[in-house]
Amino acid sequence: MLVLLSIRVASIPPESRNVWIWVWRGYYPSPRHIALGIFLHLFVASSQLLIVWLSRQESDNDLKVLKQGGLQLQVAKSVADTSGTITYNVVYQSHDLAPNMTVQWTANYALNWITSIPNPGARVEYKGNWQSCNAGDSWDLDSTGSWQPNQNNPSAKKNCLNVGKNGYEENVYIVVGVADKSGHHSTIWVSPDKLLKNNGGEYEPLETVTVWYEEGTQTESMVSTQQTDTKSSTLNPGHDTLYVSYSTMKGKWLEPQPTPFTFPSS
Repeated sequence: MLVLLSIRVASIPPESRNVWIWVWRGYYPSPRHIALGIFLHLFVASSQLLIVWLSRQESDNDLKVLKQGGLQLQVAKSVADTSGTITYNVVYQSHDLAPNMTVQWTANYALNWITSIPNPGARVEYKGNWQSCNAGDSWDLDSTGSWQPNQNNPSAKKNCLNVGKNGYEENVYIVVGVADKSGHHSTIWVSPDKLLKNNGGEYEPLETVTVWYEEGTQTESMVSTQQTDTKSSTLNPGHDTLYVSYSTMKGKWLEPQPTPFTFPSS
């Protein structure tokens, strides 16, 4: 049985305030082909509010078959660390399958910290308080584990969330989070490297999203195993329309192409 997923990434002219649209279609293994339709609409407003919508349309029978597997859509976001290495290691959001499903986030990022990295699958428990941080801003961690502004950090980078100095009594791991529209913060990434005492670091959140299917709710947990292959895509307005498909028969993503793939009928 051929099972395919496709992603279409289309850019809209700049006058439309940097709007991108993804259209994701796929087929999930079952006694018959089940068509999945996911529509993702991403826009960046002038206030730096970045919102993503995923809207699925499914028949009741399709949803029953998918839910029997206990699968949920898992979403992760990537961050570049001080060395420039890009990784994702936390499930930002898990979503139940539904006729219409919405995922959204803002570009309002924040810093936190922990003293040890949780095991795969374990929830991230913060040690400190969330500190909102705009790109280019710099904050120090003081001896009490509180954040203090640092406007004189010579290592600060304009595209990064900067930590000028770890003044806490021990080494820490920096946590990057994102705030929703109500101001609630959720973890999107944990630095895999210790921030040593009296050292600093730079962390750049990227609009690179990785998705896969896995059983259960994994929100704010360390990534463990994916039950399906993953797909990562960077939202870049410079790209033309691009189609990418995944075949579970072949166990790999097919080569991207500028025209739609032909899928089997449901």
